Amino acid sequence: VPGRNVIVGLGAIADDDRTDEDSKLDACRKPGEVLAFFKVAPGQRIGELFAGTGYTTELLARTLGENGKLWAQNTKEILDKFAREPLTKRLARPGLKNTTMGEQPAETPFPPHVKDLDAVICVLNYHDYVWQKVDRAKLNAAVLAVLKPGGIYGVVDHSAAKGSGLRDVETLHRVDEEVVKQEITAAGFKLDGESDVLRNPA
Repeated sequence: VPGRNVIVGLGAIADDDRTDEDSKLDACRKPGEVLAFFKVAPGQRIGELFAGTGYTTELLARTLGENGKLWAQNTKEILDKFAREPLTKRLARPGLKNTTMGEQPAETPFPPHVKDLDAVICVLNYHDYVWQKVDRAKLNAAVLAVLKPGGIYGVVDHSAAKGSGLRDVETLHRVDEEVVKQEITAAGFKLDGESDVLRNPA
């Protein structure tokens, strides 16, 4: 991974106007390493799936800079349930003018004008699509359609026991990583890399 991605990621993390609540999550989420692995860099165009209240959104936006563009997607249900107010408040912060809050169904996560993205990132939420009964084949096809050739579909999630399939998606909020790989490659993606930076044997 080019060193510049690591430097940029760490720069966004070190910004002194981030909230204490966000900064406390850094130790376990290791955003510098994760953003570097996904080759996030200034000036890119990125889509974020299931942005929630925006912890990753803010780091992506700060890393992309004023010449980049970020679309932070949530469904209406997620926004209404818990995310609309905190994400709206977050997007008013300095450095996030490059970000658009999207209210889109999971299966069609980005509006038609969003295309040729450098990456689509989904952090800690792919398993939720299972118990929420999202048509993941349609979702993954939609992600493929908005990416430019060679674009990255980056997924971080909690790994369930090998061979457990979809058993633990709602109870433990974990998913068998082999299932995720199979579903995404079935949409036409090629597995290009994996990282153990977040793996915890315990």
